[in-house]
Amino acid sequence: ELHGSPAAPVTAVALSRCGNFGIVGSASGRLDRYNMQSGLHRGTYCRASSGAAAGPRGAPAAAVGGKRGAGSGTAAGAPALPAHDGAVVGCASDATNRLMVSAGLDGVMRVWDFRTLALRAEVVLGGPAVRLVLHPNSGLAAVALADASIRMYDIEAPRLVRRFRGHRGRAGRDGHCVAGGAAPPPRGAASLLERAFGPRFDR
Repeated sequence: ELHGSPAAPVTAVALSRCGNFGIVGSASGRLDRYNMQSGLHRGTYCRASSGAAAGPRGAPAAAVGGKRGAGSGTAAGAPALPAHDGAVVGCASDATNRLMVSAGLDGVMRVWDFRTLALRAEVVLGGPAVRLVLHPNSGLAAVALADASIRMYDIEAPRLVRRFRGHRGRAGRDGHCVAGGAAPPPRGAASLLERAFGPRFDR
């Protein structure tokens, strides 16, 4: 059973690289962490309200959670906002379980401290996101937008690395975005993973 409220359909899931934690995003914008063995809730990634004090890069001044029980990424006693204002469409953790990235229909990509649950940075994408794929070893995240464009970000900085435009196909649920109709047309059909990270990509 999912933790917290409001109850909403699950729209994104991810497994930590260590395999100990599962991340669940929902249509309500919630982003929660669970222990894979016990199924217990291990914290909520959430934003401080606009009136709360903020630390570097917009992170909350203090963070709690990341341990047993229902912790959150906001300062103690501060009102919390969900991870996104709208459905979470993608989430993933990096290779060392240091950073976690999420994207939503609100058109924002957010980078979180995986352990403390605190918000580290956020990037306005320029449109609603529909898919997010992270290459954990390089820290590069490819985000497909509703306008069929693809943007690649370095989540450590965070900064835009590359932008792919001209796609006529939409991103599929498996992370692929058919680009056979792009201009100029590539050799055959390309995919989000191949275009963003090269022909060889271990998911």
